Amino acid sequence: MALNVESRRSRIDFLSIPKRAPEGFIEDKQSVYSDNKICKNWSKPQTTTTANLSSRLKQISQSKTLSPEYEGDRPSPIWQVSAAAKLAKPSVRLGTLSKSKVFHQDYKPPKSVYSVVSDAAISARPSARVDSLAKPKNSSALPTNQSLWDWSEWDSAVTEASKLASPSDHILSLATPKKMHNEYRECREVQWNVTKMTMKALPSLRIQQLSRPKSQSHYVDHYDENAYKVSIAARHVQANPRLEELCKPLPRKVRQKKV
Repeated sequence: MALNVESRRSRIDFLSIPKRAPEGFIEDKQSVYSDNKICKNWSKPQTTTTANLSSRLKQISQSKTLSPEYEGDRPSPIWQVSAAAKLAKPSVRLGTLSKSKVFHQDYKPPKSVYSVVSDAAISARPSARVDSLAKPKNSSALPTNQSLWDWSEWDSAVTEASKLASPSDHILSLATPKKMHNEYRECREVQWNVTKMTMKALPSLRIQQLSRPKSQSHYVDHYDENAYKVSIAARHVQANPRLEELCKPLPRKVRQKKV
């Protein structure tokens, strides 16, 4: 027992020793912005940190130099036209392009919102026909009695001979309404009434079998790995001329590509 305890203590002491840092190990920076240990000079009393830039940082920090072809900003937005440009003559093509477009012969400018009435229309006098059309219609009084206002009190315009006339057989046949078809059925109601026999009906064994969800064993038993696998013989088969003819699109539905 004493040996086991001593062996355990020696093992614990060995594991408690911290690991040594490898050669060339650099500790992590305390700040992501600067490294005070490298940039400070402790021989001189100072409170600020001096930057120690690399050659690449010095190159990037320099401002860009101007191009040798840069002439500087123009003193005025108005460009100076040279004497040669003033004496130059435009070509025929420039002359045609400089001309303003002509409006279409049927073009009409938009009308104003306010219509302008001419002096002739203001001083014009209407004809007798226009005066007659401008007058309101004079409707005659309704043929009713003075006591009541009812359609039964109106004097009928139907003659006595028309009242006593009897229609012909053809008119009677046309006046009879059409009959429904022998197999016509009216629209069913939105809410159907379920019969008591339907409520008490029991499903058959086949319906119960179809209503059950498929189990995992069913998929495992009926799983076929080669269901969608194409055989090597099918890959090397060549279609006969008839199949190639059927695979082509119809000529009437093919359009030529525009070039």
